[in-house]
Amino acid sequence: MKVITRQIPARVSTVYKCKKCKIGGRYKSKVKALKCETLPIEPKLFRVGDKVTWREKRTCQSYNKNYSLRGKVTKISGPMLPDEEYNLKWLGAELSNKHVFEYLVKWQCRYCKEKMDGLFYGMELIKLT
Repeated sequence: MKVITRQIPARVSTVYKCKKCKIGGRYKSKVKALKCETLPIEPKLFRVGDKVTWREKRTCQSYNKNYSLRGKVTKISGPMLPDEEYNLKWLGAELSNKHVFEYLVKWQCRYCKEKMDGLFYGMELIKLT
């Protein structure tokens, strides 16, 4: 656990940071930081350069047609705690109680040829061969 102490005139603030969370993970309580550190890290499912598809269909805004995106992983962020609201609402709480990686995927729309990108969790993507 990393302890960060800042001295601001008239006060000193101390926050605790989880060693596993590279993004966020700052806590006012030492107990909460230690609890976060005990959570496991999911294995990396993809590498930069892997070709992937999303489990759901995308809709082209120009032509109003559905298509399966075929993109490439360009960046991996994390480990981090997942967005709880998104996790509970759309992923059925499958990412709860673990540190996860977020994958930046770039692709081109099949219909309008617009270049796009998006952030996805590993369980939302399928590796293409």
